[in-house]
Amino acid sequence: MDIMSFEKSSTGFSTPKNQIRASKPEIIKSEAKKMGSCEKTFEKLNLSKKKFPVREKEKLNHLKRKHCQLNLEFKMMHKQEETRRTGYEIKFEKKLRQSCKLEILDSFLILNHCLDFFIPSLGYGIEIDGGIHNAEFKQKKDNLRDTNLGGLKIPTMVLNNEDLDYALPSLILSIRKGNRKSHYQKSRLLRDIYLSTLIHHNISLFD
Repeated sequence: MDIMSFEKSSTGFSTPKNQIRASKPEIIKSEAKKMGSCEKTFEKLNLSKKKFPVREKEKLNHLKRKHCQLNLEFKMMHKQEETRRTGYEIKFEKKLRQSCKLEILDSFLILNHCLDFFIPSLGYGIEIDGGIHNAEFKQKKDNLRDTNLGGLKIPTMVLNNEDLDYALPSLILSIRKGNRKSHYQKSRLLRDIYLSTLIHHNISLFD
């Protein structure tokens, strides 16, 4: 999903405009300023730079709960659009869960992109591209997704439906053998994702 310009609604959530956020320099500048406030937010939360003791885990869990609620609302708003699951996605997820014990988050919201799958311990997202992804407009949105997630150092593995038809076992094997992050690295990454996404959607962190 792409990053779009948003208006604040009466419900506290946002409604999309028809213009992609990255197409306006002033919007990019505003977004950069908003993202720049993350470090001050980290300090306010008093998150440790060396480890995550129980108290800090509680703060991380607080962010996780707020992100989960936002993720759910986002999926409900877009349930007839990009967040609906395809047969290939369901098949891939089933095989992957059967083959490994990795934590797999489906339809996971990062900024304003809803990834088909995100694997925290590996630190990357997975997108299953069908025919809809081959349209020119969709390709532009995918490029925008890669650019913005790159800012959080989150790469995206893009798989075609044909890949799942002919090379599913080897794909799953490569995922299983991927370099896994330490618990600390995984926690830091999730913290960055939660904060960046909540701030992007103007969600209060401390209520």
